[in-house]
Amino acid sequence: MASPTETPPFLRLPDELVIAITTAGQENHCLPDYSDWESRPKRLEAELTLSHICRRFRDTVSGACILWARVEIDFTRQGSIQLSQLYLQRSATCKIWVIMRTGHYVETQSIAHLVPHIARISRLYIAFKTYRALRALFRPFQDVATPYLEHLRIEDIGGEVPTPIDLPSQIGTQFRSLELKRCALRALPPWTAATTHLKLKSGSCLDSDDEAEIFRSVTTRLPSLTHLYIQLQDDRYTFDSGIGITLKFLTHLHLEFEDSDTPALLSTLARFDTPCLTHFNITGAHGDQIALLFNARQHQRSAGLTFPALTSLAFTHPTECNCDGFESQYARYQSISSPPRQLFPALSSLALINECFTAKLLSDLLGPHSAPWPSLRTVIVHPQEEHTENVYTALQNIVRWKRTRQETLPTFRLSSNLFGREFWEENGVLVELLGADEIIRAFGSVVWAYDG
Repeated sequence: MASPTETPPFLRLPDELVIAITTAGQENHCLPDYSDWESRPKRLEAELTLSHICRRFRDTVSGACILWARVEIDFTRQGSIQLSQLYLQRSATCKIWVIMRTGHYVETQSIAHLVPHIARISRLYIAFKTYRALRALFRPFQDVATPYLEHLRIEDIGGEVPTPIDLPSQIGTQFRSLELKRCALRALPPWTAATTHLKLKSGSCLDSDDEAEIFRSVTTRLPSLTHLYIQLQDDRYTFDSGIGITLKFLTHLHLEFEDSDTPALLSTLARFDTPCLTHFNITGAHGDQIALLFNARQHQRSAGLTFPALTSLAFTHPTECNCDGFESQYARYQSISSPPRQLFPALSSLALINECFTAKLLSDLLGPHSAPWPSLRTVIVHPQEEHTENVYTALQNIVRWKRTRQETLPTFRLSSNLFGREFWEENGVLVELLGADEIIRAFGSVVWAYDG
């Protein structure tokens, strides 16, 4: 036991380790959830906590400018502006992330302290309740250069329908990533042409109040896109619209169908010409729609559909459904008869997470009546709880059939309710446990994430 006068071990930590601990305690890659801002308690950041333990820690942490580079300003919380001034001072000359959340209005003098530091901003996140407040925040950006700004995220937290907004007319040449939630851009400024990452959620659209025009704008105005995330809220995207998307450099695509019992999956995908696409996530499609996609080349209007470079395909569904329990007008599963290699010749990873008809899909794609698919090396399965046993039976039959034909089994990455079964060990089948973090990332579109 240490004597009363002996320095506690944690106070003897070297400065480098103190900084490393502080960095680990920060949430530099997590953005606040503005939907519950009013109810959530204010978090005391790691850098503030450690800087109040002792003088040495305060000097060490206060002098590490990188630890103060995330500046959060909530104009509805008392003391937030004063605290942000401390962060701006201690971040010195570092590039900074700025996160701002407004009430119904923002007074011009409230952001005066930020103006001298605008040139240092590399990431800017704004959650606004009224367009008046958003314009007040954008006003200084019209007159001050932002040479390091790479990522801009704007979210309307005050309404239920997209708010028409205008972006600043001048942004630096390093800009690459734009994320909109419940916003409708009136026009795309010229500086957005270099955008490589685009995320549109909750009805957000570009260049027009007509949501269907989103596809035309993406194609003609943002030719450099490599990562695209679109949340579709209805079924207006059909063959008859005549709007196509040709994105020659797109490598990552995430489509989320929201609030729809019958997402127009095939008619939407038939519009895409993405020869370099390697990663594709689809959220909200039902299993019968997935089967229709795999049979796409049987239909005249999608006979030429192909994804020649696609290596990773993931289907996720956010809720449980009753499609497996009955054949309704919304879920009439048609067996897959087309060889999947025609549609996805390079596919090496397939994920089915919380999807209906998972057992049927697996049987059609890998079972006795399926064509060989040697490029498919990994199959990720997380079934709906109610249908776990049916999926387990389908997987067992696939293993037996593949071994009968002496075909190589893909690696199965399975949820915990499938992973611990005795069959795998008894039959020498190598399976891997699907982690909860992987499931969360699948829904959160890790393939879209902008790393800067």
